[in-house]
Amino acid sequence: MNKEINSYISDPCGLVVSLVEDVFDKSIDEVLAHWNELWSFVPSGSLYKMGAAYLFAQGVKDQLPCYGFICMWMAYHAYDNWAYAPKKLFYEEAIKYSHSEDMRQDIQRNYEYFLKRIEKERTVGIAPEAAERIVGVDKLQDFYGEDEWNLHDAVVESMSYHRENNTLEVIVDTQIAAWSKDNHAHTIQFLFSDLIKIETDIDRGNDYMDESRIYIYNGFIVAEFISAHMIVTASKLTIGVIGTITE
Repeated sequence: MNKEINSYISDPCGLVVSLVEDVFDKSIDEVLAHWNELWSFVPSGSLYKMGAAYLFAQGVKDQLPCYGFICMWMAYHAYDNWAYAPKKLFYEEAIKYSHSEDMRQDIQRNYEYFLKRIEKERTVGIAPEAAERIVGVDKLQDFYGEDEWNLHDAVVESMSYHRENNTLEVIVDTQIAAWSKDNHAHTIQFLFSDLIKIETDIDRGNDYMDESRIYIYNGFIVAEFISAHMIVTASKLTIGVIGTITE
């Protein structure tokens, strides 16, 4: 927190409380009494207001019974690249400053799930439990096998979402023929069905991936096309046609 800005705030505790009350349209006592009903409530602008509450609370956190709730809410809803603190810190602060044992236990459980997910996300390639769930996984052996560069320098060539069927087709061009066993580049057809979530931030020139990973989270298959900024979560993944680019 900028000390110069903070010097203009005469009542930081009051400011933090007012921000939280504004987000949930309830008194702070009501918020703390019904934390387990409000943690999933994400009204418009709430991320910025709760982020501001977190920042302004830093010098007075020991005086704020609601600080643990703020950290818990941020841990559950802040983006992974949130500028002010990583999710891990939010979780740790939330556990330390929980105003009730029930809240602390709830946060601890979610924190453990979070750590397990982070561990899986560090693994490049295909996690063993995910490989068991992928139909046609053997087709990926040449691209995800040991020392195969794991789609390094590939691009997302196209994607097709079908709302009625709740499916997504993603075509990946492996691009670099020199790293292929047959000296050709290939296209890989990823067919996702029973979609849960699609996260994309692809624009022209931003479809390149330096690596990818596929793992299981909360019982679903998660495929991340890293640096292409695409994450797909689904119940089922099938590897379709492997095409050969001869030109």
